[in-house]
Amino acid sequence: MATTRLNRRQRRELDVSHLIEGRFAAQAACLLREHDVRVCHWRANMSGIAWIGHPRRPIEAPHPRSALSFAVLAHEVGHHVLGNVRPRWREEQLAWQFAFGQMEALGVPLTAAVHERYAASMRYALAKALRRGLREIPEELAQFVISGKSA
Repeated sequence: MATTRLNRRQRRELDVSHLIEGRFAAQAACLLREHDVRVCHWRANMSGIAWIGHPRRPIEAPHPRSALSFAVLAHEVGHHVLGNVRPRWREEQLAWQFAFGQMEALGVPLTAAVHERYAASMRYALAKALRRGLREIPEELAQFVISGKSA
C-alpha cells in the first residue's frame, strides 16, 4: 500500500503531540498543554517552525531527546506565546528567552550546545536584518557581531 506524502499545509492540520518521545518528553508535554500548542510533525533534525496566527497553534519540532532538542521545541512554543513581534530579530530573541525560562522552570539543563544554538540563531537573525536594511546594530545584538560584521 502506497503512502501519500503530505505537504506543509496538510501536515499542519495534524496533531501528533501524543507520539512524543525522549528524555524530556514529560516536560515537553507539560509545556505544550500549558500553552495550548500542538505538534503537527516531529522533525528528525534540530529545526522547527511555528505557524503564528493559526487558530490551532501548530508547530514542527524535534522530539525532546536532549536539552538542545527541548530548547528548539520550547523556542517554537515561545513564538505562539509571544505572537508577532517586530522587529523580527527581537521576536527570535524573545522566543529564545522564553525557552530558557521554561527550561529552568521545568528542570531541563541549559547546556553549552543550547547556548551555542542561541548564538548561531541570533547571528543569523542579525545577518538577515542587515540584508533587509537594518542600518544601526542594536545594543542587544552587538555580542553577535563577528569581526565588524554579522555572521
